Amino acid sequence: MRRLNKTITRYMLALLLMNILHGMEQENQRELPKVFVIPGISNDGYDEDYVTRTTGISPEKIHRVGTPAIPLSDLGQSSCTKHLKDALQNNEDDFILYANSQGTATALNFLSQNPKHKDNCKGIVLEAVLGSGNSAIYHSTTVRFVPALKKIPGLYYLAPYLAKIFFLTYWPAGDQPIKSVKNLKINGPIIIGHSKKDPELSYKDACAIYYALRQKNDDIYFISKNGNKHVELFRNRNNASTVRNILASHGLSPAGVNSIDLRDYQPDPADHKAAYDELMAKERTHIWIKRGLWPISFIMAYKIVTWLSGKILR
Repeated sequence: MRRLNKTITRYMLALLLMNILHGMEQENQRELPKVFVIPGISNDGYDEDYVTRTTGISPEKIHRVGTPAIPLSDLGQSSCTKHLKDALQNNEDDFILYANSQGTATALNFLSQNPKHKDNCKGIVLEAVLGSGNSAIYHSTTVRFVPALKKIPGLYYLAPYLAKIFFLTYWPAGDQPIKSVKNLKINGPIIIGHSKKDPELSYKDACAIYYALRQKNDDIYFISKNGNKHVELFRNRNNASTVRNILASHGLSPAGVNSIDLRDYQPDPADHKAAYDELMAKERTHIWIKRGLWPISFIMAYKIVTWLSGKILR
């Protein structure tokens, strides 16, 4: 009987301890920020369970942000940022942005243009970061679809205009994250995850974004992944624990799973300056192309009107 009483007592103590720990976990979760998830085109990268495992934040705090589909998608420009603006319009709580692919451009462009939300933004996770819509179109066309097109001179500058068939509201000389982030500074970590052989978005552009963000922010982390996976790069438990540990070190997640040296994920930004300079030079060229299009368009319109007038007056 005495042995039975000891067993029951141990069981009750264990149950009590579990309840206490569960209560503490719920209390900790209440203090954690919301997570707004911005998926890519066709909702790429949105999986509530995946985001919960990666961040350690409970599902009730995770909110999906809408994203326009083709042909209304504009690769992170005004159509996309409007969805994020609507999602944050009445939000007064602290939050983390968890963005994938096109959603990364939405997050970076929006926060750069809307400083009033920076105080509440406590962190950003960027999976498969889009540094430039122009580069994204060129890279996916020549890597994923038709590699032989790389041989066409000037395709980098032509492809975005041809792609307007699929992205009606996209403007090649419009807002691009690589240019927008010069105005972006938040009081929290920004985590970039990118595959070195991503077929959709260039790894070099991720390096360029890392360099640009490090100019104003110290808490930038770059998780380079081998392979060619595009989104959901942290499915592996060890990879997810890296993100969680980084967030936990800034008080944005429950205690991390393993202790890590954060410096392993903060490469010297100088190593990526060349990638930044190259992408910025291409974007400046797109600005000059835009300026040249107006007189060309005017001349073409004038010739069309003249030709039509001649036909009508005959």
